[in-house]
Amino acid sequence: MWVLALTGLLYLATAAVRRWYVLGYGAVALLFAAWALWWRFFMNMSGVQWYAVPAGAYLLGVGWLEWRQGRKTLARWIDRVGGCLPGGAAAGGGGSAEGDVVGRQDDDTFRRSAERR
Repeated sequence: MWVLALTGLLYLATAAVRRWYVLGYGAVALLFAAWALWWRFFMNMSGVQWYAVPAGAYLLGVGWLEWRQGRKTLARWIDRVGGCLPGGAAAGGGGSAEGDVVGRQDDDTFRRSAERR
């Protein structure tokens, strides 16, 4: 994780000095990967949405930058993926185990109240 973060910072500095946009995209992706690993293993955030929403926002930002540089076809594809990623995670049922337990408790409460009537 630290290797990804330090490599990302080094590549980001190189991209800024030499103005290589593609290297900058890769550098930010490395920083994002380090951040995601930190949240997964040290903050114990296991829900898919914690990763899909920032990744989608990152891809939308990359698409916007590509659009400004005149690469409109690539920008459209990046925007499509960036727009579908958070929605796909939400539709795929990427909830945590806590949410499943709460859902079962709500179902049990509903059944008990229906039995009382």
